[in-house]
Amino acid sequence: MTYAQSDEINISAAFSSFIDLRVTDGANVDVTISTLDQYKQGVLMGYSSYEVSSSNRFSVNIGFTPISNAEGDELDLKNLTYQLSCRGTTLSGNVSPVGGTKWDFGSPNTSFTTSAIGSGTLSSGLYVATSSPYPIILPGPDGNAGSYDANSFNLPWRLGWGGFLNYEGIKMPSLLDQNIAPGTYTCTVTLEAIPEAL
Repeated sequence: MTYAQSDEINISAAFSSFIDLRVTDGANVDVTISTLDQYKQGVLMGYSSYEVSSSNRFSVNIGFTPISNAEGDELDLKNLTYQLSCRGTTLSGNVSPVGGTKWDFGSPNTSFTTSAIGSGTLSSGLYVATSSPYPIILPGPDGNAGSYDANSFNLPWRLGWGGFLNYEGIKMPSLLDQNIAPGTYTCTVTLEAIPEAL
């Protein structure tokens, strides 16, 4: 007599988390301050672009080294300001600067906190460079895990301001009024994508 026989197959799937941040444009930003107007009003230096691909919700911190020249002279970090704007499919991905469902901009650390939507771009308020890492992207309630296309951003840089910049009660004079020593000043910007602990 023949009997039915059985055996088992075990199926398992190991999930490895991943996160990747890459600068896609503007890894080197250079500007020459050479006119009186630039010293008085400051100058838009250019843009950097970066994007994040992640299997988990994440935040992005930004930090800066001192702005210094070869002789050791330093330029106050507060001279360097920036905003954050989303690009590509990020904008159409149901996000907003305040209370967005996928991600939020971190709180601007200046008195300029207005966010704007225009020309297909969603922009944060104004940030001032800081030596301590500072959050510029936070996960929203629905999470921001996804591809590069869903998490792509621009950073426009500006050096110096006309008049005075109000920064938590501190007034920044124009570049002209700071008596800056001639030379080439450099600064390294570090962007860090941090996965949310599960």
